[in-house]
Amino acid sequence: MRLAKHQSKLAGKHRPTHSDLLAHLREQMRHSLHLDLNLDLNLKFYRSLYRELLANSYQSLLRQLFATLLVSMFTALASGF
Repeated sequence: MRLAKHQSKLAGKHRPTHSDLLAHLREQMRHSLHLDLNLDLNLKFYRSLYRELLANSYQSLLRQLFATLLVSMFTALASGF
């Protein structure tokens, strides 16, 4: 009689490491996080996630400011100052 192997041994040699799991978690959470969250919470643990989140937020803020500037310039030109 032969005993079956444990299910974890059948999965192969690659098992997700802690960094793999964190990367997967970051990828899932990146789209749902907002700046009004408490950024001090787990800042040490998720430092790169917050850095990426803030960089994306600053880029979108700059895009919005630039678009507003363009609209106001074209409005001023159209109205003849």
